Amino acid sequence: MEGYNRVTLTGNLTSDPKLSQLADGRPVATFGLAFNRFGAGSQTTRQTENTCFVDVVAWGQTAKIASEHLGRGNRVLIDGALKYEEWDADGMTRTQHKITALSLIFLGQGGSRDYNRVTLIGNLINRPELVDSSPEGRAVAKFRLLVRRSFTDVRTGQPRRDDCYADVEVLDGQAEIASQRLSENSTVFVEGILMHEDLTNEDGRFREYWIRAQRIVAFSLDVFRLDSGDSTLLEEP
Repeated sequence: MEGYNRVTLTGNLTSDPKLSQLADGRPVATFGLAFNRFGAGSQTTRQTENTCFVDVVAWGQTAKIASEHLGRGNRVLIDGALKYEEWDADGMTRTQHKITALSLIFLGQGGSRDYNRVTLIGNLINRPELVDSSPEGRAVAKFRLLVRRSFTDVRTGQPRRDDCYADVEVLDGQAEIASQRLSENSTVFVEGILMHEDLTNEDGRFREYWIRAQRIVAFSLDVFRLDSGDSTLLEEP
């Protein structure tokens, strides 16, 4: 089925946007974003100083605007999509998540609590695994979601496909329900917040991202996207 992939974040740039050009002349800008992982969109009153960091990439006119008008420390609202990358390095598979920015809104300095919202529709790669508890002492179920979207490349007119893999964790009562009722290939709607943890292995430090789900809806039938106006991937190479 056709997936859905949307991320909305507010936060502060950790670096000036770096503008470059692809071989065909299209501009691309990259920068880092820092935001509160328990933002206003997370529906929680828990106070925390934990901050999430993520790399952002913007294409085309959005890239030009970012490079011309944004700088380190600026506060922005980003509407975009979660991007999954996988490559081989020295015989080992490496993975990384980024945010593809579709639009940017400059919010100035300071501001209210950060907004952190991820909305996905996809299929489970594995049956949810129920573990005893999270670090906060809560029941947890974990699974991996495949969000697959097809689109037409605006430059070549050729059909293309984008696969985004996202790890999802479900807490408390929903964790038990998910482990009992969901299975491999189940189609689900997931709404939650973006989380990360800095880890270390024999190859050095790396960053692991996942979605902490706050709402999950399971579909018994295929869901067809009626709105064909999702241009999330139209600016990507």
